[in-house]
Amino acid sequence: SGSVKKEVLVLINVGSENRLFDVSISIPKSSRVLQIGDDLRAFISLFQAGTPFKVDVTVNYIIKDFDENLLYTESETLFVYQSKTFTKEFQVYSFKPGDYVVGVDLNYPGGFASSSEHFSIVERKVFGFGDPKTIFAFGFVALILIIGIIFVIKYKRATEYIRWR
Repeated sequence: SGSVKKEVLVLINVGSENRLFDVSISIPKSSRVLQIGDDLRAFISLFQAGTPFKVDVTVNYIIKDFDENLLYTESETLFVYQSKTFTKEFQVYSFKPGDYVVGVDLNYPGGFASSSEHFSIVERKVFGFGDPKTIFAFGFVALILIIGIIFVIKYKRATEYIRWR
């Protein structure tokens, strides 16, 4: 509207018409924003729809940026009966700050299914005063200093009491 321009990230997942499988990928909310150097951990679930049967499926993992640049790809074949849930870790330590999409495509005899999830990478935070780790560290050091001062005061009082006796 006017001079205001907003970008909306949209993910669309497709699947075959007669789906025999459903696939989902999820990233915990606390892990959707990574710092440079962190690894991405995603939870993947494969579910058979209808009558369960034993089947080998091909799982393709991809990571793209929102400019459609393919940055990561990997494939593996899994044996599935009814369902399979597992954690997959992606090494994204070389990725630049920005928005990305991780996707999983499931190919099986007679069809395919897909799922995707958005995540971001940001600059590594410098150890600063707004960082919870910094606040904890300063609090811990202050507590140790207070305990040390109390110990020294009690020690001096005890030695003075013994000296005056």
